[in-house]
Amino acid sequence: MGIVCRACNHFNGFGSRWCSNCGKRLSDDIGVEGIDTKPVGNEPESPAPKKHIDISLAEAPTPKRDRKFETRYQNGYAVAHGLIATAKGVRVVGIVLGGIIIVYALSTQQFGEAVIGFLGVIVAAVSWVIALVLGAIGQLILAVLDTAVNTSPMLGLVQKEIVLLAGSAHQD
Repeated sequence: MGIVCRACNHFNGFGSRWCSNCGKRLSDDIGVEGIDTKPVGNEPESPAPKKHIDISLAEAPTPKRDRKFETRYQNGYAVAHGLIATAKGVRVVGIVLGGIIIVYALSTQQFGEAVIGFLGVIVAAVSWVIALVLGAIGQLILAVLDTAVNTSPMLGLVQKEIVLLAGSAHQD
């Protein structure tokens, strides 16, 4: 359900006052699904039949690109992917460092070195937990951004596609 802009035929969300594609004010005489609700001349008060609106990306009008929103979302995706990459790095460094400490403790074969070996296990485990938390935060940010982009009334369909493709380009 939504409102169609008379200027550019862009499909806007229900309750929109301004076209998210061309920026023009949506007329008050346009009802749900693009039905003209004002009678003209001697026509009856009943609404006209629903118009078929093809909103495929291939035929969508070229929106006036507002780079401010695209940049905001793309920066958010960069932060999320940075957190996920940092989590992977912390995990690797922690396991390698813990492994080095354990190997050192095993190579000395002294009773006091067993404590150092246990310290190596703790270092590896703590780094694993930190990496898990960082990765989870990154994944949550990605989920929130995907939802925000897909439901944003400030982005047209083409802009949404651009932002989502740019956001997924950072993934492995």
